[in-house]
Amino acid sequence: MDGQYLVITYNVLPVIFLIVGGRILSYFDFFAANTVEELKKIVVNIGLPALLFTAFSSVSFKPRYLAVFGLSFLVCVGFYYVGKGIGKLLGVKSRMFPFLMTGFEAGMLGYPIFQATFGKGELFKFSIVDFGHEVFVFLVFVPLIIKMSQKERAEESAILMFLKSPPIIGILFGLLFGSLGIFEGVSDGEFVGVILTTLDYLGALVVPLICIVIGYELDFNPSGLKKAVITTALRLTLAVIVGVLLGKFVFVDLLGFGRTFFLGFITLLVLPPPFVIPVFLEPQDEEENQFVLNTLSVHTIGTLIIYIPLMILLV
Repeated sequence: MDGQYLVITYNVLPVIFLIVGGRILSYFDFFAANTVEELKKIVVNIGLPALLFTAFSSVSFKPRYLAVFGLSFLVCVGFYYVGKGIGKLLGVKSRMFPFLMTGFEAGMLGYPIFQATFGKGELFKFSIVDFGHEVFVFLVFVPLIIKMSQKERAEESAILMFLKSPPIIGILFGLLFGSLGIFEGVSDGEFVGVILTTLDYLGALVVPLICIVIGYELDFNPSGLKKAVITTALRLTLAVIVGVLLGKFVFVDLLGFGRTFFLGFITLLVLPPPFVIPVFLEPQDEEENQFVLNTLSVHTIGTLIIYIPLMILLV
């Protein structure tokens, strides 16, 4: 246990240090206006797809993965309705509360901490767990939040938005190439090997850039902070209970997957809500905006606090 504790701690600490570094940079207004948004574009549109493609390029699709997709999707739906029920029970006056109880920031936080903890070779397992969640976000979460905020719907369909998402493209093409065995036996001296190395370099951008951006954008406002803390505590409690009980039964006992799949499921569930939520809110709704921003910031810190001890306990 002591050895595992040290390995997990030392693997995750650089992620935490980079986030803290990003926070320090924000105090000095290190980046010019819109620079952070441009860095996000590099990560989401180039770095993360490259990382996911190479992670999946050596993986063959298995029918059992469909059960994982379905489980992640249903858990997301379940969390949303639990949020609606808890909100009514506690008398929470916020339209955003159910949305803050479901959805997970896999792209900007999940992949970096899982890769840091278990290595790139295991990253595809987290991606398999995340895939059903991404379907939920594009096909259910985003349309619902657009309807709730009374914004006009996007011209293209939710399915098309899903298929055009760069990370999803990286996963799908990686699975296709991996299932066909295209890269099997490729050596470093071959041109295809050079392409894979280039993609590895691009994928290496993901962890440092994402962590610095997360730290840079952390923001707390004393107004409404208590509600954000309570929301985070409720969500993390639900996530740990569901993750441990359901995850072990499905991944280990029922499907017979290795324990890393189970840990990937736990990792997904303890992540904060999607960082994209504020994009869909009206600027004049200051109270809801602050509630969302506070919850995202508090939950990010909460995730980082519990992640190391939780992984050590469950490994």
